[in-house]
Amino acid sequence: MDIMTEQSYSAGVIAGQSALTGRRGEDLIAEMRGYYDLWLSDLTTSPSDEMTAAWLIGFSGALARHYSLVAITSSQPPVLN
Repeated sequence: MDIMTEQSYSAGVIAGQSALTGRRGEDLIAEMRGYYDLWLSDLTTSPSDEMTAAWLIGFSGALARHYSLVAITSSQPPVLN
């Protein structure tokens, strides 16, 4: 993976985490579009297909990790002390 693709992936992860924690009162698709547009505005050239795919994988991966943790923690019985 080249450096631009790696940076795109990292930017997607950060955007996914930000969409979960810093919600601006919009639905998740609107959040994704907003962060995607922000990422595009920071680029000096048009992104390649690989860069766009890496951003989307990073974004969706952050959401998948969050929601899988929510599912795991909510399905376990409470711990009694």
